[in-house]
Amino acid sequence: MALLHTESIGDVTVLTWDDGENRFRADSVAALRAALAAATGSDGPAAVVLVGTGKYWSNGLDLEWMGLHPDEAPLMLAELQRLFADLLRCPAVTVAAVNGHAFAAGAMAACAFDQRVMRSDRGWWCLPEGELGLPFSDGMAAMLQAALPAHTARQAMLTAARYDADAALRGGIVDHIAPEAEVLDLAVDLATRAAGLNRKVTARTKEQLHGPAVEALLRSAALVEAGEPG
Repeated sequence: MALLHTESIGDVTVLTWDDGENRFRADSVAALRAALAAATGSDGPAAVVLVGTGKYWSNGLDLEWMGLHPDEAPLMLAELQRLFADLLRCPAVTVAAVNGHAFAAGAMAACAFDQRVMRSDRGWWCLPEGELGLPFSDGMAAMLQAALPAHTARQAMLTAARYDADAALRGGIVDHIAPEAEVLDLAVDLATRAAGLNRKVTARTKEQLHGPAVEALLRSAALVEAGEPG
């Protein structure tokens, strides 16, 4: 069964990640990279929304899969950082419809989107790397510092604090909050408004906004792939 479903709503491509806790492993990272490329492969109006199902948007790395596939795990971590880079430099506006929990690499992934809508009545956004003993790569740290206000990035990265929707909105982690039934509709509305923007200008603006973070992610990906700390 496909873990990623694609639907077109006008000029907006809605990607629905329907894989339980929506954790990152080799097949999910590959599917997300391919879907993003397909959604923005033409020159016409375009925008992308990613939504999960149930109570999870993404619960981060699939640590069980990584334990069972130790030889493949470094390549997956490299490809995950390339996915983040793809999102940061995507030549169309992207919107995360955060329907539920976003933890660890899932919380990072949300930060790679241009706009973020979070469910208001349930769900946490959290970077628990300090609790898990998993250091941020230089690329991930650069992305988070580029995406979040300085105070929020410092607190979130150092303390593993959990943010509910209200706290996430106050902290600049998300741009909008909405009841569960309205999260996707609001995300699609935001994406629709942005779909007609000049794609070349969007790409250039993202390069100006995120260029250093993209370069850091790609460097970290190459190092991890080579077996070195990223």
